[in-house]
Amino acid sequence: MGPVFFEGPDNKPRLNVKPAGTQSDISTLRLFAEQELELEDTAILTINDCLARLGEFAKCLGRTLPAPSDIKTGIQTIIRELHDKGLRNDLILEDGRSARGWKGIRLKTSSQRCTDRENELTKVRESGLSEESEMMLST
Repeated sequence: MGPVFFEGPDNKPRLNVKPAGTQSDISTLRLFAEQELELEDTAILTINDCLARLGEFAKCLGRTLPAPSDIKTGIQTIIRELHDKGLRNDLILEDGRSARGWKGIRLKTSSQRCTDRENELTKVRESGLSEESEMMLST
């Protein structure tokens, strides 16, 4: 049986790939793509750079990630949905090496996001709010 397609939010056909893992694991991938990636015509984002930042992002939020093979499938699907960019294997980096990744996407500049998030969660814990409130801040 071949791949199954469905209509995406923009009415474009999308490959129906559902990575394994819990909903929280998958939402971490989507949150990462929404908060850490941005479009830039001349940019190149390698899969290795993307996965390294994703690991830092998940650690900062105290989230788990799916298995490595599921991460690659999941992030590819989410980037295609959000930014309409497919994974390429014909990218040439500045130093002349070839790489797999995305053209036209870059990582946003690092900030104090992790420290800020930890401070927010500490305030929630100290105020005695529920774990549900804490989870809402994590998303």
